[in-house]
Amino acid sequence: MNAGYRRWLAANTLVASVMLGGSAARGAVCEERLADGDSKPTVSVAVDPPKVLAGHLVDVVVTVTHGAGETVLPREVSATEAAEAISLLRSHGFGLVEADGRIASSSVREVGADRRETKLVFHLVPLPEKPGPQSFEVPALPITLGRPSGRTATVCTTPVAVSVQSPTASTPHAEALGNAPPLPQLEPFAALRWALATLLAALILAPLLVWLWRLWKGRVRAVPPPPPPLPPWVVAQAGLASLVTSGLVESERYDEFFDRLSDLVRRYLGDRFGFDGLESTSDEVVRALLGNREARPFLDAARAILAEADLAKFARAGSDAARCGFVIDRARSLVSGSTPAPQPAPKAAPNGRPSNGVSGVPGGGPS
Repeated sequence: MNAGYRRWLAANTLVASVMLGGSAARGAVCEERLADGDSKPTVSVAVDPPKVLAGHLVDVVVTVTHGAGETVLPREVSATEAAEAISLLRSHGFGLVEADGRIASSSVREVGADRRETKLVFHLVPLPEKPGPQSFEVPALPITLGRPSGRTATVCTTPVAVSVQSPTASTPHAEALGNAPPLPQLEPFAALRWALATLLAALILAPLLVWLWRLWKGRVRAVPPPPPPLPPWVVAQAGLASLVTSGLVESERYDEFFDRLSDLVRRYLGDRFGFDGLESTSDEVVRALLGNREARPFLDAARAILAEADLAKFARAGSDAARCGFVIDRARSLVSGSTPAPQPAPKAAPNGRPSNGVSGVPGGGPS
């Protein structure tokens, strides 16, 4: 036991004993109270250690063997018994250390079918009035039992001798020692520790998060498919309408008008029948149309338009607004006549799927 704890223990017990002690307590004795016919429990007392220094803790162990239905030191009489015990101990020079508001700590164990053993430990501090070795006597202490019937009984322990030595008995001319020097005390700063840990984690994770963000930002993204191209006849009709409203005929720029008209027709025929019309001469366009069975019905109209445009561009033949309007109408007729008929929507089968031909055969072909 260190010196600081002993001083604290002695101070607390001294205060408790002074409050209830006094000269009037010198004659206090323990009195047993047993009802007629009640059996007396077996009580034994031991002191640990038998020799102790003044102001130091000594334990008085009281062992009570009693019936299974009896309770030692019931809570309802603990305050009265504490006052009586403190008065007895103070009259013999002891202070009592209370534990959790109780005058003694206790433990119970079974020792038979109908017997129990309760062990009480009283924590005492001898407080001699004079220095030097002395013999103290732990007085008979009252032990209260609660009976199953609701009554209580009080028995007394036997007195026990304790040899008390002075702490300075081995030091001649002992003098009081000064206070111990101050010691450094470190207080844990939890908030700072958490702040530094968070900052360190942020410094470690920040570059990783930036790298991951850049990696995600520069990822290869799926490019949405472009919209399907407009049909060539739609493009040609829009080009012809734009040519009519371009003002080339009104400003008598006939060469430019027929040049644009020739490009529109060549591009339409190439896109419609599968060849490069813009890079083909008029004769090449005619040969390409001759080689395409689907394009042959429109060969004469296409040849006439291209010839008219070539005549105006290369031969510098005279043209006028009426001639331009006539060629525009022939080009419109060529585009509208070669536009394929719209495909009919597939008929719904009884099972909700489009029907493509022979029932039960995928694709409409024979099995």
